Amino acid sequence: MVLGKNKRLFTTEDLRTFISEMFNTFGYGCILLQEAKLFCMKKGLTIDEGLTILIIAEEMGLIKRGCDDLSVYCERLKRIGEYERQIEYLKRLGYSEEDGFVEVIAKNSDFELSQESESDLEELQ
Repeated sequence: MVLGKNKRLFTTEDLRTFISEMFNTFGYGCILLQEAKLFCMKKGLTIDEGLTILIIAEEMGLIKRGCDDLSVYCERLKRIGEYERQIEYLKRLGYSEEDGFVEVIAKNSDFELSQESESDLEELQ
């Protein structure tokens, strides 16, 4: 792929190396978008070029959205100072600060389960 005004060429191997280096820089197997943007800027890419690389890497299956271990994600947010802002966002959605991230997911799962249970009961009747 060719990126930007400078027509910078990125091969598949370059992309794999770039993604590996990014994960090695931040570790934990979970990278926040802010960290990915910062990494791209340090590598001399624009934000748009960096986002393009991330989209292509996702299409290739090198990365995926989300984080398997939520506690790691919360610790990462706390480390870079985003946790409080995320809690404020959740408050606006109606969740209390005590709910945190894990409870929000549990609530969403419980909601889906309760919806399924109700439809199952209706089918049985």
